[in-house]
Amino acid sequence: MNVAEAESRARKYIKKKYSNRKIKILIKETSRGHDSWLVNGEIHLRKALIFTDKRRFNLRVNSKTGEVTYYREIKM
Repeated sequence: MNVAEAESRARKYIKKKYSNRKIKILIKETSRGHDSWLVNGEIHLRKALIFTDKRRFNLRVNSKTGEVTYYREIKM
């Protein structure tokens, strides 16, 4: 698994979590851990016509199986 695949898995996981809302995902950093990829970024959730909610996320993807093993979200 490479960087692009790890970011793709992270985007799919987040889009599935917020399937009923309009979101924008910004990936800030992707790094390689011991046997996993660490993906950090921001999510912009649309709340109303002009209001958005900004959240930061940390996500870990297993490099062998491609499964998300850890997800943490922080409201900013």
